[in-house]
Amino acid sequence: MVLGALRTLLAGCQAATIVVTWNLWQARNATVPNLPALGWLPHVGVGWLLLATLVVVVARPRVGIPLHVAAFAFALATDQVRLQPEWISLAILILATGPWRHCRTLGWAHLSSLWVWAGLNKLAGTGFPSVAQSVAHNLGFAGLHGELAWAIPVGEISIGVLAALPWTRRIAGVGAVGLHVGATVALRMGLDWEILWWNLGLAGAGLALLTLLPADRPATGASGGLRFALAAGLLTYPALSYVGLVDPYLAHHVYSGTLQGAVVCEAPYGCSALPIDLTGAAIQAPLPPSIRLFERWFRSTCHRGQTLEAYGMSLRSPLRSLPAVRGRRLACPAGSGR
Repeated sequence: MVLGALRTLLAGCQAATIVVTWNLWQARNATVPNLPALGWLPHVGVGWLLLATLVVVVARPRVGIPLHVAAFAFALATDQVRLQPEWISLAILILATGPWRHCRTLGWAHLSSLWVWAGLNKLAGTGFPSVAQSVAHNLGFAGLHGELAWAIPVGEISIGVLAALPWTRRIAGVGAVGLHVGATVALRMGLDWEILWWNLGLAGAGLALLTLLPADRPATGASGGLRFALAAGLLTYPALSYVGLVDPYLAHHVYSGTLQGAVVCEAPYGCSALPIDLTGAAIQAPLPPSIRLFERWFRSTCHRGQTLEAYGMSLRSPLRSLPAVRGRRLACPAGSGR
């Protein structure tokens, strides 16, 4: 009963995130191009397909869950602008409600990894204090923004560690509700914010998977080894973002102040982020903050005389020597864009 209710909640949250960013899931024109992972993949709309698979997820989970995951993977492959943490996270959690072995491990390990690394990334970045200042202002505690700059990431890390340990996992589920419901208030999220629905899904998933549902049954032999590898992989892969091997957004750099960015420069007009800012392009989602994708977008939209100036993560010392901090400069290649 709990699992079915969680699955319905997560499917509803995923559907809501798709509806409020509807144009992102459609094929677009050359002005706002798709960025397929492979050039030969078709530019097709997938919004209605994804919503249909979510209906099947609720009605027939054994069929609907793999169907949604497959359709979602196709959607990401045909347009990398969709590589956003909220949709990927909700898809993982939907899969975690499945009837197959290690699904619960997938769920708690994803949640633990998200919370631990979201906190660590905030501590590593130089920009999170400004985010904490906004949170403190929204909550009416403007004078405590310095304390919140430490308390928020430490709280996230603590919940993540509790979720990773079997004997404290139930406590983490309660903490998850406070964390994510609190985030919707602190950031004043509206119904048209896709991250509102993600946070509600995370709150429900944390409570159900960590507190209300029974713990994983012990596994030995090959099954135990696979479970350990799955959990270890999810808990450690975000570290690769610091050496440039994983896009930051996919490694739980959320509201951390560490994210990569870019501007487009053109003489005599100077430099501006507008050519790579999708907020005015009616697709209701930003370009994922990755130098790799900034370059892809620039090549698809630039014209002669423009230059992309991309900058790396904003990290504290001694992390400033890591590869992810380095920026890049790219002139519009001949024959690219417009």
